[in-house]
Amino acid sequence: MAASNRAAVPELLVVVHNQSMQEKKTPGAWKHACHHLSIILHGEGLYRNGPAELPPERPLFGFLPAGDDDFNGFVGRIDAWYAGFHWPGLSSQGAGKLELDVSWNGRAMRIPRFKAIVAAAAPRIVEQYQAMRAALARNDLAGSMLAQGLLTELFAMYVDLPSESGAPASHRALSRFQDLLRVHACDDVSIEELADRAGLTADHLRDLFRERFGQRPIEYRTGLRMGRARELLASTTLNVKEVARRTGYPDALYFSRAFRRHFSINPREMIRRHRLAMR
Repeated sequence: MAASNRAAVPELLVVVHNQSMQEKKTPGAWKHACHHLSIILHGEGLYRNGPAELPPERPLFGFLPAGDDDFNGFVGRIDAWYAGFHWPGLSSQGAGKLELDVSWNGRAMRIPRFKAIVAAAAPRIVEQYQAMRAALARNDLAGSMLAQGLLTELFAMYVDLPSESGAPASHRALSRFQDLLRVHACDDVSIEELADRAGLTADHLRDLFRERFGQRPIEYRTGLRMGRARELLASTTLNVKEVARRTGYPDALYFSRAFRRHFSINPREMIRRHRLAMR
């Protein structure tokens, strides 16, 4: 059983930020030996993931399973992040198809190979790549564990984020709200204000959000805040009060209670476990 559990977790291999000027050349094609999850912020020219030619919209979030074709004919300035990883517990089917049937931990869903997302979502995704690269560079047990968790969260972001292209108006508005919420999760801004900026009434938002995600927007925001708090507690020297403030909780005691309800561990114990491992 222990060996099976180990096989089911992801292993982050590499995180790369590609900022380059690519002169016109003959496009290259190859097969990757590992999975790739990437976000293209800028890049002109032709790029194909499996059978799908990627559209010109930017930013573009994409998943390339191990063994599928990657056809790269970018020219000009490129700005992109990608992560390469093994994940024996994750399976995908769809070679030669535009969509993938992905399964993990007994659950399955169909996802596109790429998603054109709104620009507001990109900074949070880039932060995740930066955090993964920093964790991987530590080259120790705690860093490896942190990288594993961050990669899992990034893949969940990919699965969760709706695509802007071709979605109904209400779906696009919900996508805009979700992206705004990710960007402003820790800010002093109300759910109602973000809903208005996305073009939704508060009541319509609650109905759409519960239908799609099975929870209220405020519960989703709490999850985002708790995830950010865990990162800060595990990988910085900030104290609990400062982490609480930075994640939208002026009351450190209330924050500590919320953190314990969410993770079944209090913030100080999180600090003790992770920061001692860093020494």
